[in-house]
Amino acid sequence: MYITKIKIQNFRLLKETTLELGEKEKKDLTLLIGRNNSGKTSFIMAFDKFFKNKNIDFNDFSMDLRSKLLNIDDETNVNDFAIRLILEIKYTKEDNLENLSNFMLDLDTDNNFVKILFECTVDKRKLLDELSTISENKERFIEKYLQNYLNYDVYAFENYDNIVNERNLLVNKEYNIAKSIINYEVIHAKREVASSEDSSQGKKVLSYLSAKYFDQDNKISFDELNKINSSILEMDKTLNDQYENYFSSFLNNSKNFLGLKNLKVVSDLQSQEILKNHSKIVYGENDNYLPEHLNGLGYMNILYLLLNIEIKKDHFINNKKDINLLFIEEPEAHTHPQMQYVFIEKIKQTLKDINKGFVKENDFDTKKIFETLISEQVINDDGLILDVSKLKSNFLSLEKSEIDNIREILKSPENLQMFLSSHSSHIVKRCDFKDIHYFKQIVNEKNIEIKNFYTTLESRYGDEKDNFNFLKQYLTISSSELFFAEKIIFIEGISESLLLPYFIDKFDKESELNLSSQNISILEVGANSRVFKYFLEFLGIKTLIITDIDTTKKTIIPQKKDSTKTRTTYPAHCVESATHTSNYSLKYYLDAPEIKNEVEFNEWFTKLKADKLHDDTSFIKLSYQIEENSYHARSLEDAFIKANINNLEKHKVKLQDFDFKSDADIYELTKKVLKEFDKSNFASSILYLALTEDTEWNIPLYIKKGLEWIAKN
Repeated sequence: MYITKIKIQNFRLLKETTLELGEKEKKDLTLLIGRNNSGKTSFIMAFDKFFKNKNIDFNDFSMDLRSKLLNIDDETNVNDFAIRLILEIKYTKEDNLENLSNFMLDLDTDNNFVKILFECTVDKRKLLDELSTISENKERFIEKYLQNYLNYDVYAFENYDNIVNERNLLVNKEYNIAKSIINYEVIHAKREVASSEDSSQGKKVLSYLSAKYFDQDNKISFDELNKINSSILEMDKTLNDQYENYFSSFLNNSKNFLGLKNLKVVSDLQSQEILKNHSKIVYGENDNYLPEHLNGLGYMNILYLLLNIEIKKDHFINNKKDINLLFIEEPEAHTHPQMQYVFIEKIKQTLKDINKGFVKENDFDTKKIFETLISEQVINDDGLILDVSKLKSNFLSLEKSEIDNIREILKSPENLQMFLSSHSSHIVKRCDFKDIHYFKQIVNEKNIEIKNFYTTLESRYGDEKDNFNFLKQYLTISSSELFFAEKIIFIEGISESLLLPYFIDKFDKESELNLSSQNISILEVGANSRVFKYFLEFLGIKTLIITDIDTTKKTIIPQKKDSTKTRTTYPAHCVESATHTSNYSLKYYLDAPEIKNEVEFNEWFTKLKADKLHDDTSFIKLSYQIEENSYHARSLEDAFIKANINNLEKHKVKLQDFDFKSDADIYELTKKVLKEFDKSNFASSILYLALTEDTEWNIPLYIKKGLEWIAKN
C-alpha cells in the first residue's frame, strides 16, 4: 500500500493544496521544489503538526482566515477554517490490512482506496467562554493562546463532500490507530551543526547522533555489540580494583559509622553514556585528529544527514508499519555542487536499500542469494515474491540461518515513500524529472499549487516530442536553476553573452530599477527559445527573450540545374525593404500566419517591424531590434554600431584601425565589421575597451526597453 494523494487545507500558505503521487512514487524519491516562500516547508510542517507535536497555533492558519478567527462569535462555523491533512491510500489484496481495515467503510472489492482525514478545529464553546471573562485585548489573547482551544480528530470518509456538507457521514477514529498505520520521520533544514566559531553548545552534535544511533531505540542487541560491551566489562573490573584502594578510607569510615557491611564503590559504565558524553567524532590521519566542530560546515551537514538517515532507516525497520514516510528538508546547506551530487546518490541508494530489505554491503552471502533469487525470477527487484514454489525449492539448499536471513529480507519494509525538498539545481540535475513536483504560488487565489513537472509538460507538449526531449536534456545538462529563478532572460549567442552583463551593469547605474540585485537566470539558448514555451507557462516566470529581427527578402531566382525554372529564396536583407523574417522564435511566439497567406502575413510583418505585436498582459516578452535614430537594425551588431558610431570612430585605433565612419551605411558597415572581426571578436573587443579604458558604450534601444520591462515587478 502507499499514499496516492496528499491534500492540505487552510495551513499557512496551503489554502487548498494537493500533491498527487503515482505508482512510481511508491518506491522512488519525490522531489519537492519551488522558489523561495512557495510552501515547501509548510507542506512538511503540516505532517509535523499532526504526527509529532499537535502544536498548531494562530500563525499556522491561512492569512485570509485569521480575521475570522479574531472575530469568532456564536454564529461562526469553525469548520470553515479547520486545518486539514487528508491522505488517500491505495492497497492491494496482497497487503496486510489488519490496521488499515479500521478505516474501510465498505466491502466493495473494486474499491481499493481508503481516505483518512486529520483535522484541527477550534473549540468554539470553550474559547468563547474564556473570552467572555476578558474585557480588553481579546484579539491579542486569541493570537497568543489559541493553541489551548484546539481539538485534533481523525476520521475515515468516502467522499470529499462529507468533510464540509455531510459531516454526519464522517467516521471518527482513534488517533493512535491512524498513527499505527503510518511511520513519519523528518530531517529538518534547521540543523544544529556548528562551526569552530560557534559556542561549545552544539559542537558535538555528530557525537550525540552517534550515541543515538547506538541507543536502544535502534534495538541493537547485546550480541551485536559484544565487542564494545566486553571491553566495558573489562574496564569495570579494572576500575573496581582501583576504586577499592582509592576509596578505602571513606569505605572504612562509613562501615564503622553506619554499621554497613560490604559497602563498595563499583564501576557501572554504560555504553550509551560513554558514547553520548565521553566519545567524539574526529577526523585526520596518523593520530593527528581534529574535533568534529573544526570540520567545515559542508562536511558537518553531510555527516549529520547521513547519520540521521541511518537512524531513521533503522527506526523504520524496527518499528514496522504499513506506510513509512521520510521527509528531508533542503539537504544542500553549506555544501558545494559535487557534495550535493554525492549526497543525492546516497539518498537514492538508501531508498533502494530500504525497499530491498537493508541488505548490508558486507553480507556477501545474503547479497549473492538475493541476486540469485532475482535472476531466477523467484522475486523481483523490490523483493516481492513472484513464484512461491521456486522460492521453496531454492530454500532447500540453504542453511537455516540463510533461510531466516532471506525471510527477513523479504518481509522488510517495501513501502517507504521519501520526500526531499530542495533549492538546489545540482540536486535537481541528479534526479529523474519524473520525480519533480513543483510548488507554484497562485497570487490571485492566495494558494499554492503543486504540479507534477513531467506528466504536466509531457501532456502539454503533446506531439512535440522532440522539443520535450530537448528540454529535458537541456535542463539536465546546464539549466536546472530555471526552476528556482524569479525571472529569466534568454539570449541567442556569444555576442549577447559577452555584452549583456555590461549592459545590465550600465542599466543599473542609469536607472532607479536595479537588475543586479534580482534573482534572474540568464541563459544562452541559441535559436531554440521556442522549445521552452510550455515550460515557461508551467513555471509562470516573467521571461525576456532577447533576439534578432533577422529580416529577409523574398527573391525568385533561376534553379541551378534548370535555368528555365525558378525557385524562391529568402536571403538576409536590411529591415527597411525586407518582406519576411527568418527568426522562428518571433514567428512562433507572436503567432505569424502562414507565408502562403500573403495578405495576413504582410500585415503581421508590418506590425512586427513597428513593434506592435506584444501582449502587455503576457509574462513573456520578445525584445528585438526597433527603429532608433532613424535607423532600423537587423542584428545586435548593427544596432550597437548605430548607437555607438561616434565612439567607435574615436577608438578605432584599438579596433584594428577599422574605418568607422559616422555617415556610412550602417547595414553595409556591419557586414564589413563582421567580415573583419567575426561576432565574438567584435563583442570581446568592445567589452575590453569598456573594462580597461572605461569606455562608455550606449545600450541599444531594444535591449534597454527589454531590461526596463524585466526589471519591473
